[in-house]
Amino acid sequence: GDFVNEWKIKNEESCAPIISALKKLVEDKGGAFVETCDLPSNNQKNGDGDDIHFCRNSLAILGERYFCCYERLRK
Repeated sequence: GDFVNEWKIKNEESCAPIISALKKLVEDKGGAFVETCDLPSNNQKNGDGDDIHFCRNSLAILGERYFCCYERLRK
């Protein structure tokens, strides 16, 4: 999966090669990459300054996305 978008934007220079490598790796190995650009951080949800962790609602959505990928890959 991808990073928290708020944090990724602030650290784009170092994140871009990592994300590119992750996407290539999972693609080459028949895996799946979960996008997260629409999921807010704790800071965006609660204003607590924590821009690197997903908020609770985002984590629930991530779980659903990971499960969907898992189900798709199982078949």
